Amino acid sequence: MSRRVLSDRSGNAAIEFALLFPALAVALLGLIQGSELLWLRNTLKYSTEEAGRFAMGSPTASAAQIVSVAKQKLPGIDPKTVTVTTATDASGGVNFVTITASLDVKLLEIMPQTGLTLSAYSRVPLPQ
Repeated sequence: MSRRVLSDRSGNAAIEFALLFPALAVALLGLIQGSELLWLRNTLKYSTEEAGRFAMGSPTASAAQIVSVAKQKLPGIDPKTVTVTTATDASGGVNFVTITASLDVKLLEIMPQTGLTLSAYSRVPLPQ
């Protein structure tokens, strides 16, 4: 009797699937979440670069106008959730403007305690 039970292979696939599925599911969720974070970061970078191009082309633009342009260039992201700031400085006789955008992101919707702040910046010279 025990020899027959030990040689019976029915159900092995189900047991192997049950053991491997959690690891595969976590890997898939991690891949999806990581891809979303990369997309969000690249969108923030695009927004700050476009606002920098606007600032270079419009040297008399106010900080509010630059922030407005940055928030308009956020495809797929609610502009209300993004914080955009500008700062001006000078170095070697050249004036620069730095545009910074940041976004608070929840990592897994099922885990409300986890979060991350993504940010991007662009520093461009202003024409004289």
